[in-house]
Amino acid sequence: MPLPTTPKIEQMQLALRRSKTVPSSKLVWYASKLDHAASDIATEFAAEYGLKAEERRQCVRAVRIVRMGQRNLSRRIQRQWPWNGERSQEDFMDWLQTELHHTDDHSSESDE
Repeated sequence: MPLPTTPKIEQMQLALRRSKTVPSSKLVWYASKLDHAASDIATEFAAEYGLKAEERRQCVRAVRIVRMGQRNLSRRIQRQWPWNGERSQEDFMDWLQTELHHTDDHSSESDE
């Protein structure tokens, strides 16, 4: 009966990479780099973490969701901006401070 072969170094490194997941904080950090396409970011993570095709697609979706959240906040700020003189800059700054505190204070299960 032959002895089992030991795994090669490359196989062990791949298995070690596959045991890791992309941290949410890292995904958000890279997603905020708007000069990189979502697919490029996912490809980078796929190489670093050994992601399979479906995991890479999920990563692309996650980057797009983060960017959608960024656009949403940007639009809310633009709507509240005192362009037309109906709102004073002081009122706007109070609103912005409240909004940012509310966002920072909110936590979810995905926070790491």
